[in-house]
Amino acid sequence: MATKTEIGAVLSMLAAAYPSFELRKETTALYAEMLEDLPGEVLFIAGKQHIAQSTFFPRVAELRSTAFGLLEMSTGAPKPIEAWAWVCEWIHCSGRGRDGGHELVERAVRAIGGWESLGQRNVDDRHWTQRQFMEAYEDMLDTLRRDQTLIPEARRLVDGQDGAQRVDRGEILRLIRGIGRMPPAVEQAGKSCEGEPE
Repeated sequence: MATKTEIGAVLSMLAAAYPSFELRKETTALYAEMLEDLPGEVLFIAGKQHIAQSTFFPRVAELRSTAFGLLEMSTGAPKPIEAWAWVCEWIHCSGRGRDGGHELVERAVRAIGGWESLGQRNVDDRHWTQRQFMEAYEDMLDTLRRDQTLIPEARRLVDGQDGAQRVDRGEILRLIRGIGRMPPAVEQAGKSCEGEPE
């Protein structure tokens, strides 16, 4: 995972590329916290890729999205239509003797009944089989993407792991006040939240 030094180097590179953007201390701290779960090398490449594609300093979400896009491409997971083409090569023999396909393709095949079931289906119904496979495969890709892009705290919360930090509204409001941009309505609502028992 990215070290503070690696994140600092990426932010310095971005600041040099976007000299009109004022990189404040609070912004640097927040970026460091939000990007620390990414591999340092991938984050650096994501920063360079952003510079090549955008005229504006990246938001955290943009860097994370680019980094996870690069990671996804590096996994070798085929596009849905490519995955289906590979399945079609082996469907006639119920997958026997196939060379190792990508794990997601194999999981999608299992999700729609498995190789034996696919091999026994009527060829005239192949379009329905394709539809089932594509839906299962795309769902698995979406789940993989969602799981990969979750920040560590969200992943722990979703997984229900012990130790997931409880959201402290008072702490969030104190952080917002420290940044100094809290709208008056939020300030007033925050005062009433701080007095609530936890």
